[in-house]
Order: sequence, then structure tokens, then C-alpha cells
Amino acid sequence: MSTTEKGFWVGVAEVIPRAGNELLEGADGAYVSVVGLARTKTEFTANAKFALGAMDFDVLDVDEVEFISSPEHWVNADPIMRERAATLSAKNPFECGSFHCYRN
Repeated sequence: MSTTEKGFWVGVAEVIPRAGNELLEGADGAYVSVVGLARTKTEFTANAKFALGAMDFDVLDVDEVEFISSPEHWVNADPIMRERAATLSAKNPFECGSFHCYRN
């Protein structure tokens, strides 16, 4: 893939809520599947941090990042995440799945 062409990237982000963020209903943190359009792994990770930050989360890590050629080829994906990947565009370059919460 050229560095001027965006492709599909997937990963798993670990997040913790910022003060006042009640989206996790009191949980200490969560893991969430993420998918987005980016030119590189570094750009995808930065986009994930930006998007989740806009939802009032601090991102501890983005792991298991990999490039996929198309949503249809993402055979191990949750069907909902595959559907979300298929909706990505320049106006909607990032989606996340369900938050899987944990308590310390």
C-alpha cells in the first residue's frame, strides 16, 4: 500500500475513563475493538487515540494492530465490526465496537 492511499486497519484499544465520563458505568477501564482508515499503523494508532479521546477516554494502549485488505477479508472479525468497517469513509474514518469493561 502506498503512503498516500488509506487502507483498513484494526486493533484493540485499552481505555480508562476521564473524570466525569460515565460511559463505563463505574468500571476502571475497558478493551474495545477499533477499525479505521489510515495510511500507516502509526496514523491508525494516532487516529484511535484522537477519536477515543474525543469520547473522554485516555488510551493506555492500542494493540493487535493489523492491516486488512477489505472488510470482506476480515474473516475473524465480529460481524458487527465487519459491518462497521464497511461503512468507513473520508467523512467517517473510524469506528469502535462494544466496550468490554474491567475493574481493578
